Parts: sequence; C-alpha cells; structure tokens
Amino acid sequence: MSDFVAPAQQPAWPGALPPRPPRAPEGLLKAVVALLGVVALTDLFAVFADLNVANTADGDENFSVVPTEELDAADTLYAVAGLFQVLAYVACAVVFIIWFYRMRTYIGALAQDAFERGPGWAIGSWFVPIGMLWMPVRIALQMWEAATRTLGSEPARYPSPWPVRLWWGLFLLSGAAGRFAGEYDIDAPLTEIRSAALRTAVSDGLDIVAAAAAVYFAIRLTALHRRPAEEPGHPAPLQPGYPAI
Repeated sequence: MSDFVAPAQQPAWPGALPPRPPRAPEGLLKAVVALLGVVALTDLFAVFADLNVANTADGDENFSVVPTEELDAADTLYAVAGLFQVLAYVACAVVFIIWFYRMRTYIGALAQDAFERGPGWAIGSWFVPIGMLWMPVRIALQMWEAATRTLGSEPARYPSPWPVRLWWGLFLLSGAAGRFAGEYDIDAPLTEIRSAALRTAVSDGLDIVAAAAAVYFAIRLTALHRRPAEEPGHPAPLQPGYPAI
C-alpha cells in the first residue's frame, strides 16, 4: 500500500494583496439607527404628554382650579409616555453598546497602538461610576483617530472628530436636563406641576436632538472604518485573531 502524500499548498500569487479587513456588520448599524429612531419617537410622544400636563394645569386663569378627571387623564398619558421611553432606552442602550464594542474590536485590529485600554472597556466604561462621564467618549475619540489613519491621507486632512464631541455633549446635556427636570407630584400646586412639566418637555426635546447626533456619529464612524476595507488597495493587513462577523 502506498503512503498518502498530501498535495502541496499552492503558492500565493505574486503581488497578491493581504486579506481584506472585515467590515463592521451593516445590520448592527441599521439596528442602532432604527432603535435611536424609536427613542426619538418616544421622546416626541413624551413631549406631547408633557405639554398636555402643562396645558391642563394651566386650565384656569388663576392656576387654582382644574377638574380632577382632566388632570388624572393627563397624568396617565404622561406615565404611559414615560414607560415607552424606558423600554426604548433600555433596548437602544443594549444594542448601542454592542455596536460600540464591535467597532472598538474591528478598528483596534487595524490600529492596536491607538488605544489606551483593551476592547472590553468599550463595554465596561459605561458602568464605571463617575468614569462613565468621560471614558466612553475617550474611547470614541480614539476609534475616530484610528479609523482616520487607515485613509492614508495627510493628517491635516483627516476628518474632524466634531461628530463625536457633538454626540457626547448632547448626551450629557440631555441627561443633566432630565435630572434637573425631576418628577412632579400630582398633589402639588398647579403652578409647580406646570413648571415641572415644562422642564421635562425641554429635557425630552434635548433627548431627540441627542438621538439624532448619535445616529450621525454612528454612521460617520462606521463609514470611516468601512472605507479602506472596500478599496482595492487598502493599506492595512488583517491582524491575527480578528473576530468573525
């Protein structure tokens, strides 16, 4: 019986390009954008409910008398809007953090020296007390810088990271506005109810703008990462240990 001899491996073609870096999953980006849109819609509904409470509390010229049934109905709508907001926020936060981690992993494989911490911090940074105020945006800025390196142009012509700063600034501002707005007490004087409802309407309006900024940031960062992977002469080879899509 003759021994089996494995066929020789075919040599690579001369001048062949290195494997293309895998691109960030398009489906995950679409999920992030869709859920941010849902968040914005729930915020819009909440703004309507806030203004409805304010108008109901302002029903009497002297802010003294409002039918109990009308105020209870406005308060119920306000509570329903708040429930929708919580559900949308939780779903969006989970998917956004997954997208954030995957982007950090993919971009980090192309420019490992651009990051101060490992990819796990793309998740953990959101849960560090106090540190959550600056650690995620630090990682986002590092991702932006690392993604622009792969474009191969002069550093002076790299895209500005203003979408990152705009997204994070509005995110912090809307959170601070929400804490300032607080919750009203249905048994409080009508003037206090109206004032609290108007503050909440402003906070919910800022949430809508922050969601739009997050959509723009996610699309721009993903586009920066995908561009060199789609070009035939991409400059960066695939690093070992790249995660499968």
